[in-house]
Order: sequence, then C-alpha cells, then structure tokens
Amino acid sequence: DMLLASIEDEGKFGDKVILKSEYGEVICDLEKSFHTNKILNFVEDIFNTTGILQWALSHSNKGFYLNALSTFFHFIKEEAQKKTDFAVSDVLDLLQRMKRHDLKISIEKAQYEKEGVNFITAHSSKGLEFEYVFIKGVNKKVWDSQQRKNYHLPTTLIQGNAGDFLEEKRRLFFVALTRAKKFVEVSYSKFDANGKELDTSTFISEMQTGDISEESIQYSEDEVNSLLEIEFLGNIEKKIEDIESSFLEPLLENYALSPTHLNKYLQCGKSFYFESLLQIPSSMSSSASFGNAIHKALEKSTKSAIISESKKYDLSVLIESFEKALLKEKYLYSDDEYEKLKKHGEEILPQYFNKYLRDTKLTHAIHTEKAVSTGIKCENITVPIKGKIDRIDYINATDVNVVDYKTGKPDSKWTKEKLLPPCEKNNELGGDYWRQMIFYAILLENNPIAPKILQSGYFDFVEPQKGEFHKEVISVTSEAKKKVLSQIESVYSSIQAGIFNECDDEECVWCG
Repeated sequence: DMLLASIEDEGKFGDKVILKSEYGEVICDLEKSFHTNKILNFVEDIFNTTGILQWALSHSNKGFYLNALSTFFHFIKEEAQKKTDFAVSDVLDLLQRMKRHDLKISIEKAQYEKEGVNFITAHSSKGLEFEYVFIKGVNKKVWDSQQRKNYHLPTTLIQGNAGDFLEEKRRLFFVALTRAKKFVEVSYSKFDANGKELDTSTFISEMQTGDISEESIQYSEDEVNSLLEIEFLGNIEKKIEDIESSFLEPLLENYALSPTHLNKYLQCGKSFYFESLLQIPSSMSSSASFGNAIHKALEKSTKSAIISESKKYDLSVLIESFEKALLKEKYLYSDDEYEKLKKHGEEILPQYFNKYLRDTKLTHAIHTEKAVSTGIKCENITVPIKGKIDRIDYINATDVNVVDYKTGKPDSKWTKEKLLPPCEKNNELGGDYWRQMIFYAILLENNPIAPKILQSGYFDFVEPQKGEFHKEVISVTSEAKKKVLSQIESVYSSIQAGIFNECDDEECVWCG
C-alpha cells in the first residue's frame, strides 16, 4: 500500500524523483537481489530501491510509516529465525494465510505528541484520566445497536439477551464519562450525510434527568469546508521543524548515551539520527553476526568454567556455543557463506583456546556481558550513560580489568586508526576503540552501586593475524577521561537540541 501511495504521488520519494522509465531498472535490481540475497537483505533492498523508505521519511505522518516498516521488518526477521531456509515464497504464503483469516500485525511502537490530543476508544480509556474529555457520536446506531456478527455460536452455548448487551454498554459509557477530571462534553449528530434524521442513544435521555446543559450547534458552510480542507489537506502551515521536534521528543525523553552511539554521532550526526534514533530497519552484516557468535561462545564458555568444579575452560563448550549462536542467525547468510564462517570459527577458536584458555583457572571474580548505567556529572549538565562490557575481572574490592573482544584484522589500517588516542589523524577526537575503553572507565568509576577503578583495559583480537594473536592495551589517564567527558557532554547536548550534522564521507549512505 505504501509503494502504491508513493507511486501515485507522481513518483516523488522525498527529495528523490523516480522517472517512469526507471521503474524497469528498479524491477531488474530487485530481481537480482531476489536471486542473490537472503530474505532480510531482499526486504531491505525493497525498502531502499523502490523509494518506500525515502517516501516514509518525507511523509507528514513519518512516525506511523517508519513504525510500520520496522514492524514488518522485525516480523519477517522473527519468522526467519524459526525457519533458517525462510524464503520469499514462505513470506507470500504466510501473508496470504493471514489475509484469508483476517490476521493483522500490530504496530510495535507508537509515537505520541506530549501536548497533543489522545484519540482512544471507550474500552482503552479504562484506568486513565484526563482534564477534558469529549465523547462523540453518541447515537443509537453506535451505542445501542448490536453489530451483525459473521459467525454463529454453537448450539451448546447460550447467547445473552439484548438487555444484557445494553447494560454492558451502559457500564462502558459510564467509564468514558468518568475519565474527565474537569470537563466532559457528549455530542451526537441529528442528521446523517444524506439529511436523514438520526436517533440519539438511550444514554442521552438518561443523562437529561440531571442538571446538565444542552446546546445545539449548527455549523456554517464555510466552517464545514474548512474542516474538510484540514481533513484532506492537513495543516499546511505546520513547519517541518515542528514535526521533527514533536517526533523526536518521546525518543529522547529517557535517552541514555552509550559508547556505540557516541562513536556513531561523532562519525556522522545524520547517520546517527536515522540508524540509532529512528532505527531504520536494516539487516546485520555477516561480519557483525560472526562477531556476535564469537562473543556468545566466549561468554558461555567463561560462565561454564566459573560454575565448573575445575574452574577451567572446556574447548567443546566453546565450539558448541559458537555453532549454536551462528546457527541461530543462519537466516542472514547464503548456504556457502554460512559454511565458510562456521569453518573459520571452528579453526580459530581452538587456536585461541590453546593460546590463552587451556591452562587458565578462574579463581577470581568475573562478570561477562555486564550492563552498567549511571548519570555522569559533566561541566554543565548531568548526562545519563550506559554500556555493556564484555568481561570484567575483579582484582580486589576497588580495582578491575576490562576485556573487550574483537574480530577482524588487528594490524589493518582501519583497526589501527580506531585504537589511536586524539591526534591529527582523527581531528583530535581519538579513535572509536580508544574512546570506547575510556567511556567504560568513566562508566565504572561512576557506577552508583559499586564504583570501580579501571586499572587495565585491552582489546582482545580473537582472529589471529599471520598465526599470531594480538592484545591492544589502552592507557586510561585523567586527561583521556577529561577529553571523553567533554565529548559526552557535547554530543548529548547536541542530540537533545536536535542537531544532526552531515559528514563529509562520500561513501556515507545518508550524506554521500
């Protein structure tokens, strides 16, 4: 439906205009994606190639359409996780069956405007209270009449009589009335669109026994036309900036900054806005998924060693945990890609085990995948921050070591730049990995439950480079923490102010 709507809108997708002659190219691109990609990548290509995503982003009702796309994407992801060879034919078959039985997917997340008006049903108003309540359409057809059902109850069941139905409706109407703290208005129409007189609900006459004022309102033709214009055209004077502000407010109300988000924002504010805040649907890359499987294997094997009698690692647990984690996300890969990554993991993990884990005995306290959150006092504001740390080794009551596992090549130019402290190469900002470890040091020191001092923090590269494993230690100094604290305050303030600047990277999908 969204694609049809965007096409009917003269082929305009946001700032991008798709000529009719290009539709053939779009179909060809999607056909290629259909034959070469797994289902999630194919759905992502549909969003991007057809222009649906751009259309949703430029729509005045952006919040609803983005949530619709996200809901559909995660629905497909959940189904793909149940069946690793889930394909487009399975999606179409599933949607046909859902349509046949009138089954719908509920939107996962709704956006609300803080100062807006709530349009809700009488049923959903239970337990809520409002300063002012307006109950509209209190006519006999709406409130007093039972809707015709498209089914018949079994003869073994007794259906309630009309009196029971009306009493149930009366209780519901009472609920709606009593939601108001200061004022309630009940309205009904005297005539339908064809001029036929309408009956009011029984509840209107029941209310008229009390000291309640009644007012008959007749709208002029100009007022009716004005209402129709708003209904069909919307309030054209409303600025885009206002829409963005009201859309962002609920997203940022309880927002806490993580090291991943800090790094993303410093790389590109616009990318952060779309990917981290709006969470535009996208499938995980194979390298990221492989890294997750390695992390899960190390986490599971460490926990297994902690509770074991010997306190030692078991290679079989390490390999089995990796295989299970990778299999869980098989829907992301082609069969060849999955087998290749599975084989790679089964080769490097025994090497890592022999190098570091075989003779290790866990006699000290350890936490894996430890989530920490706190509020950090910066120069001008207090910033809520959070993070999940791969592994914390407790040296004593106050001091800890932190380990963060990485996959990839440790001696590549890309990795080396990420490990650098502030210098000319990174515009004095520091590399992403360097900033991540300093962020962890700040997080642990300000943990309200049990503050800890980070004595040593290093990145442990699980994939060997030319047969050698690498560990890169990050030096945590007061100067480094001061630098990152300044970045935390600056970035958080910019996010709250709605400032999302573009980057100068030509390959950036949002700015290039």
